Amino acid sequence: MAKIMIVTYNAMQGVPVGRHENGKVIVYSGDYGRAKYTGIPFVGSDQKTDAERKMAELKQDLAVDTQNIDEAYIYVGSAAMHGAMELIRDLLKVGKKVHMVACDCDGATKRQFANNLSVPWIESECGGRETCARLISELAS
Repeated sequence: MAKIMIVTYNAMQGVPVGRHENGKVIVYSGDYGRAKYTGIPFVGSDQKTDAERKMAELKQDLAVDTQNIDEAYIYVGSAAMHGAMELIRDLLKVGKKVHMVACDCDGATKRQFANNLSVPWIESECGGRETCARLISELAS
C-alpha cells in the first residue's frame, strides 16, 4: 500500500516530533531527529540560513521514504521556504503528486512557484500546525 508523506519543520500538538507513522501517513515534523536537528528558528537572516541548512539535511533523510509514497504534502513557511520548494521540485521530478501547504507570508513568491509547477496550494495559518495536524488526521484512514 502506497503511503502519503507530510513534511513540516514545525512541531504540532498531539503529533510526535520527528518521523512518525499514522496509518498510511508518514509524518516528518518539528526538529526531526532532535540530536541532529535542534529546532529551526524563525527570525533573522542567520536563523533563516540555519533553517535552510536543516531543511537540506532533512531532505536527505526523506529519500528512503520517498520510494514508498505516491503523494506528499509539504509545508512552505517563511523560515525554510526555499528548502521546502526545492523538496517539492525534487518530489515532482521523481513522479510524486505534491501539495503545497502554505501560509500567505511572501505569498506572491509562493503562488508563482505553485502556479509554475501546477502544484495545488492548501492555504494554512502561519506555521501550518493546525492545518498539517488536520491533514494527518484526515489522510491517515
